[in-house]
Amino acid sequence: MISSFSVFAPPLMGYGASDIIGEKCRDLGLTKVILVHDLGVEKAGLSQRIEKSLKNAGVEYVSFKEIEPDPTDVSIEAGARFAQQSGGIKAVIGLGGGSSLDTAKGINVLMGNPFPLSDYFLGGKPTQKGLPLFLIPTTAGTGSECTQSCIVSDTKNKRKTTIRSSNCNVATLAIIDPALTLDLPPSLTAITGIDAFAHAAESLTGNKTNPVSDALNKESLRLISKNLPIAFKDGHNREARESALLAAMMAGMGFTNSMCHLGHSFGHAIGAIAHIPHGLAIGSSIAQAICFVADATPERVKAIGECMGLTFPSGVSAEEIGRRTGEAILKLKADINLPELKSLNVTREQIIAAHPLIPKDGCYPFAVKTMTEEQIKEYLGKMYDNVL
Repeated sequence: MISSFSVFAPPLMGYGASDIIGEKCRDLGLTKVILVHDLGVEKAGLSQRIEKSLKNAGVEYVSFKEIEPDPTDVSIEAGARFAQQSGGIKAVIGLGGGSSLDTAKGINVLMGNPFPLSDYFLGGKPTQKGLPLFLIPTTAGTGSECTQSCIVSDTKNKRKTTIRSSNCNVATLAIIDPALTLDLPPSLTAITGIDAFAHAAESLTGNKTNPVSDALNKESLRLISKNLPIAFKDGHNREARESALLAAMMAGMGFTNSMCHLGHSFGHAIGAIAHIPHGLAIGSSIAQAICFVADATPERVKAIGECMGLTFPSGVSAEEIGRRTGEAILKLKADINLPELKSLNVTREQIIAAHPLIPKDGCYPFAVKTMTEEQIKEYLGKMYDNVL
């Protein structure tokens, strides 16, 4: 098998790493930057930490805080106009969860390329480089700090889409500071953590795997399975927080190269119908998606189970591998109190009505097997009922 792997953003990791962002900007001669974050990050005191570092280094900054969950092309264009009107911006800093980092990436596309942002959807490539880009995650989830993808909600077509750009979306430096995650609430710890788990599990079992992604994904699964329940119960456990953040970054590197598949296709559709956070939608679908592909790639699904601490007898069937691994994922979800769909004010009929969206999703072609319309409806029902 011929395969390739690209490592995109150089990471700087460790407790206190974010405190030297000002020095890094100054060393590159960056005199003025835009800091992109949401109000939650400000309320938690995390943006002030970055601002202090910038001030101490003599770097001027402006802040854009109008971040939407699942950012739209409209909100990103507003941020880019704000940056351009501020004048003299030499770099973009994204601070926060996936929505803030995606907003920062989208702004950077438009700092070097003409409006509208929609010109770069569906494979349209920004031809000009953006500004230096620094990405600082405050959740252990998307791994966006180490990918070349920017996820955008397309307001015209009412769907999520992706801008993939090595010119504009790859961070000059990814700063991985576990200290920024210590006060993340348990619910957000769970929602973001299960998203990272899904990245690793799906990209380990898709049709575009490679040896480097496999190694990253397996270690990510081991770290998440062990440390996510600990971080959920004790957010100030420093080792668990650091391991969870490392796992999210590794899964980000892994899935960028080997891609996600059915779990994200179902999750995207469920999120569009139920209007729930991305990680929660993905968490509602990952166990069933992995169970479904077990007969096509049993050894890789078995590897997921083994990373979660399962042992399998010699000669175990693909069906049993899928069932036991799926059950382990359901248990992980229960251990972190991840809400079920039926508790979220959405009906089973509404969820099943999402079925036409799934084959159209960008992740769907990377599954090792496809689904009939009836199978899609069946699995949507299983996801709603939280059964395999």
